[in-house]
Amino acid sequence: MIEVFKEQIQDLDKIVPSFKVANAVVHYDEASPHLHIVGVPVKDGNKNGMKKQVGKSTIFTKESLREIQDTMRVYCRESFNKIYDTNIELLDKLDGRNDDIPIKDMNKQYNYFKENADRSRERLERVNSQTKDTLSKSNEVKEIITNLKPTKISKNNYVISEEDKKTIYDFAKIVDINVDGIKNIDDLTSLMDDFENNFQNYTNNIDDLELELKQKNQRIKTLERQNITKQNKIAEQREENALLKEENSKLKELLKAWQEFWKRILEFLQDKFFSSKKEDKIYEQVIDELLDRNILNKEDIDEIQNGYYSNEKDNEDLEL
Repeated sequence: MIEVFKEQIQDLDKIVPSFKVANAVVHYDEASPHLHIVGVPVKDGNKNGMKKQVGKSTIFTKESLREIQDTMRVYCRESFNKIYDTNIELLDKLDGRNDDIPIKDMNKQYNYFKENADRSRERLERVNSQTKDTLSKSNEVKEIITNLKPTKISKNNYVISEEDKKTIYDFAKIVDINVDGIKNIDDLTSLMDDFENNFQNYTNNIDDLELELKQKNQRIKTLERQNITKQNKIAEQREENALLKEENSKLKELLKAWQEFWKRILEFLQDKFFSSKKEDKIYEQVIDELLDRNILNKEDIDEIQNGYYSNEKDNEDLEL
């Protein structure tokens, strides 16, 4: 519709070049989008005063307004069918349009509409009161019908008392009065149209809210699934950490045992390799063989001989 409105503004400029559009805004606050245009009708060539003046009464007369509207309807239909790629006709123009109300008559018009609205409100209140009476009487009639007893001759025929007959007859009269009252409410159709439009807007809002709620619920379910997955991963990680902790404890015990073992080996080697005792001379051949096979190097022999390991070297050996 925005594209249709754009073309209508251009068409209006062609039809009424003396009307200078200052502002045009599309409104979406009703069932159908509509365009509000604010502008100034300019009359040129004035002999008295300024050459160009506001010329509302000259440019917009009853005849010119009728011609403008008729021409704009043709252009509007053409633009609509072109942009929407369709071929439809506009509804017939209603009577009572093109009323150019002078400011001095606005109060009279307002008072007229106000009086009609007050009378319609009073009629509506009467109908509402009568409707309540009808509903009350309806329950009484329903009870009469419920308690009707069939005749002895035919079960399809029922016996009704004169009093119950009068009650039902009075109920029918009340219904007729209500129907006449409703028919006499001039503004009822308008009120129902407004109610229907408002109801449709509320329905659309509810649909939008339900869609938004559905999307949020789906998002919550997705987050819940993701949360469950993360909780499962956390539980698995905790279980894995517990196993690693247990394994680490065992490794520490094993490491400590190897440290003790290696310490005893070092003490033995220091005692045997570099001993001055004659019976320990045989270990010199063992040293030579360890060097030949690259099991130990000269640096290792020196460290064993000196009787200590540097902390850094000791840590590296233990890791190996």
